Amino acid sequence: MNHWHKRHHDISFRSIAMLSMSLIAFPLLIIVVLFDFHTIQGQQEIALTAHKNALATYGGQLEDIMEAASRYLSGIVAGNRDFQSILYAKSHVEAYGHAYNLSLCSDAMMCTSPLITSFFLYAQPHQCYRIDYTGSYPPKDLALLKELIIQAGEQYQEVTSWMPVELSIGTVFLYTQTLRHTVCGIMIDPSRQEYVGLEEGHRIFYV
Repeated sequence: MNHWHKRHHDISFRSIAMLSMSLIAFPLLIIVVLFDFHTIQGQQEIALTAHKNALATYGGQLEDIMEAASRYLSGIVAGNRDFQSILYAKSHVEAYGHAYNLSLCSDAMMCTSPLITSFFLYAQPHQCYRIDYTGSYPPKDLALLKELIIQAGEQYQEVTSWMPVELSIGTVFLYTQTLRHTVCGIMIDPSRQEYVGLEEGHRIFYV
């Protein structure tokens, strides 16, 4: 009888000890889990903020270049002497000569930013088409760009347009200004943008 009582006492003590440990360990476990959760959540928020800041920086750079391209073409159409001479040219040779002069200016502009990769000029009345570009593009890409520039030349009134164009290298942005069937165009290639600190195999996409 005494032996059973001692064993029962040991079991009760063990149960109380286990229960006490559980009451202490369970809250500690909850605290550790919550701490880990908040730590991971905090790290994710920091990483997300860093990604958003990087996107804002690179997106701002692209927007600045697009605005600069717009101002450049507006200046050409509004008051460039060679562009105005193309509007009143008497022959293909005369129009092409002024287009060549404009291309010399565009070369300097393309040197200022690696994202500005092409400059176009097309005068429909004289079937004068000229393209200057940096890098290398396959013939099918050049043919598509020429087709789009010629389509823009169908307008007589002043028309401006930004359009995304899918080339073999990816999506580029084509900006055109048309006046009296004469087109100036600039192409911007976002894939040429350099991303400092971007990990290997990672890319940035613009929507």
